[in-house]
Amino acid sequence: YLYDQERVLFTTAEYRCAAIGKMSCDFNDIGGIEEYQMGYHWSTDKCHILLKVNSIGQVAIVYKPEDYAYLHPHIDEDNMNFFKVYWTNGYPKSANNCGNGVCEAIVSGGCLCKTAVSESRVFSRMPKSPREVLSYLKVGAYDPSAFDAGKYVK
Repeated sequence: YLYDQERVLFTTAEYRCAAIGKMSCDFNDIGGIEEYQMGYHWSTDKCHILLKVNSIGQVAIVYKPEDYAYLHPHIDEDNMNFFKVYWTNGYPKSANNCGNGVCEAIVSGGCLCKTAVSESRVFSRMPKSPREVLSYLKVGAYDPSAFDAGKYVK
């Protein structure tokens, strides 16, 4: 069965296409199916994920697909969905030539930086306790103790 707008992994989408004798492609390249050219669709095109760093070190994610007909505003270069990042040795900004030229200066005054995915094993043995696991693995949420008194509600 195929379900319009169903969110699935890329591998699932590839499998379903192959099961009906089809292959994955960019829906924007197919004519006559305009009613389906909305929302999100998997594509076999390459895509670069960039980080846009503003003047105070906050980051917004920017996607640069190889080819596209339309890119949603919340993932293009105008993305204003910034989030806080805890930098260890400063961050790329105009004052340091966007990280000594590692990143590209952009008209809005920030820097656009390439990313790289790195996968590595955290544990070579079974962790001894949940505390040990939590000391190495972080979940993207604020520690409740970081909030002012009366601001955090469970």
